[in-house]
Amino acid sequence: MNKLTKFFVGSIILLVAFVLLSAPDVKRVKRALADFHVNASDRLYFKNLRQYYYRSSTTKGEQFEVFTLKQADTDLQSPLRFKILNNWRMDEAYIMLTDTADVTLGKVILDGTVMEPWDLQNLDGEGHMQLAMDLFEHLQDDGNRCFYDHPDLGRMELWSDKAERQRTLTVLKDYFKLVGAL
Repeated sequence: MNKLTKFFVGSIILLVAFVLLSAPDVKRVKRALADFHVNASDRLYFKNLRQYYYRSSTTKGEQFEVFTLKQADTDLQSPLRFKILNNWRMDEAYIMLTDTADVTLGKVILDGTVMEPWDLQNLDGEGHMQLAMDLFEHLQDDGNRCFYDHPDLGRMELWSDKAERQRTLTVLKDYFKLVGAL
């Protein structure tokens, strides 16, 4: 091999190593860009690549298309699920945290920080998005835990096993890509 080829191969290896070492471990949501608007390119990405992993249904009046992760059907431990709501008439998408067991969450604790109780029935779209952004950044680190005070059972952990956390992160990541905030 001549010197030019060695230099070129060495440069490529260094460039790849630099990119791999400088990539962030935790993806941050671009909070300034986080709104409900969906661009055509983001919609196409979701429709062509990610929609396969979701079960789709429409609400009454067909105003919203609701996407629920298919893998979440097998997840019976956590009472909470995120759903993506697509308002195709207005080019908007929303994230919604729903409870499957009619659980009223008392105070919620993220890494020792006590948050306000989550009143999911009265939370508006911006409240759901703010909650989703906080949880997305929180759940990316495996060491972080999320607890809530159940009225009857005491302190319970949300998304306790790794598969549950990964499914929740998948939905949140897909949503934030859909609205252009990731």
